[in-house]
Amino acid sequence: MFQYKSVRVEKNCADKQTSPPNSILEKKRKFLSTEGDGGSKRKSSKSTPKTVNYPQEDWVLAAIESQQRLRKLRRERQRRYRKKQDNRMLTLEEETNRIRQEIEKLEQHRRNLSPSVRARANMWSAVGAYFHVCRNAKSTSFEEQDFVQATMTSDVVFNGGCGTKALIEEMRRFSSSFEDFELELLFLKKDTENSLVATTTTTFTLSKQTLQKVFPHLWSSENGGRPRSPLADKLVGQRIVVPGTIRFTWDETKCRMTSVLSRTDLVTPMLELVGSLENLAQVFEHKRVFG
Repeated sequence: MFQYKSVRVEKNCADKQTSPPNSILEKKRKFLSTEGDGGSKRKSSKSTPKTVNYPQEDWVLAAIESQQRLRKLRRERQRRYRKKQDNRMLTLEEETNRIRQEIEKLEQHRRNLSPSVRARANMWSAVGAYFHVCRNAKSTSFEEQDFVQATMTSDVVFNGGCGTKALIEEMRRFSSSFEDFELELLFLKKDTENSLVATTTTTFTLSKQTLQKVFPHLWSSENGGRPRSPLADKLVGQRIVVPGTIRFTWDETKCRMTSVLSRTDLVTPMLELVGSLENLAQVFEHKRVFG
């Protein structure tokens, strides 16, 4: 028993000699604990950004300045947009005025073109120009004269005679004798190689002036020697539609018309107005109104 105790004591002594003292272990633990806390604090201070605290008034001023900048930008955009729109409207207005002036110039140029220019040198266009000049009583003497001299031969034949001068006088007589005179082309066809036949209707009003100039025997004389015929009262103010045809003959070598001959049926509409052949004969006594 004594021997066992001795060994036990020796072993305890050996343990005391090899193990470090408790005070040293405590110091080491404190050092490690202090070093670890400091390192984590340093690491935490590096990773977390610093926050700058501004006064509340600075935030309000910054917001106001930002809002003012936005308003200024909006006003600038609106100003540029309005300017762009104004420039566009101004450009459109200038372009419209330019086009309007161009249209007026073209219209004036078209009006100034003589019928001879519009007719050109062919049979179809010349006949078309004839109806353009003679379609109503509004054509001027210059237009009629210019057209006849440019598109017809000097010895042109028509119902009332021959020659350009006589034809012009005939056209003027119709213009002055018949009120609301209108000549309408219904159909145009080629009859022979050098002739065209136009189907027409001639419309006019039998006015007091018409009866005095065309049918003077129906109207009372100025000195009262001849009483007015009862037929005049039936005819005055009546609107007459007369069917007919006009034959145009063309000279290819001269590029002009050589004859303009018309045929009309004035008997039928006049017979409907006067009511009898006796009255019709009295109306046309010694008169030739149309061909």
